[in-house]
Amino acid sequence: MIHRQIIRIRSILNDNEHAILRADPSGYWLDRTNCKVDAEQFVLLMDQGREKYVIGHPEQAADALEKALRLWRDIKALRDVRDNHMLDEFANYLEMRHLEASELLVDSYLRSQRVHQALQELVRLTTRHPGREPFWARLMLAQALDGSFADASMTFKRIRNILCREYGLDPSPFLCQVHEMILRCPSKVELLSFLTPGYYRTTLCKSVASPP
Repeated sequence: MIHRQIIRIRSILNDNEHAILRADPSGYWLDRTNCKVDAEQFVLLMDQGREKYVIGHPEQAADALEKALRLWRDIKALRDVRDNHMLDEFANYLEMRHLEASELLVDSYLRSQRVHQALQELVRLTTRHPGREPFWARLMLAQALDGSFADASMTFKRIRNILCREYGLDPSPFLCQVHEMILRCPSKVELLSFLTPGYYRTTLCKSVASPP
């Protein structure tokens, strides 16, 4: 039975030119020399997107990040094999990078004046991850960049209520800082200053995990 299944898997994975599934005395193993792994392609594209963003090419950054995120078929990484504890750490790493890629994609949209695309993405992200403050901060910034300062202020009240009701937390200092700035009706330049690479990692901005 196992032998038949191995033959079936080999027929799927192997083509006429390259044998991906190989065997040796110790067992079977994957030869990745001539194949592409989605996880590795995702990380590569994300790093390319980050590099483009840092050097001031948000349009090219967005292209790379869109390609990276299209490789994901599920919000959970390696869902089919998560019962293997050896893969948990790697899966958690991929999921964190997925969140970072989503944040950076929104930043790229905003930097390239694609505010409506950013708003659409942020509505989806805040619904899926209601406890992740960086998404709410970006939604507030996007609404302000769209000229909707009142909506941005209402968004702050929404996330403040969610944090208090669901997690027993107050908004982070960073989220409060964004709100205070928005109340002044600042210029677009000042709003975009919050989208510098790594800003969220150097600011006291806590983020709680979304509920399962």
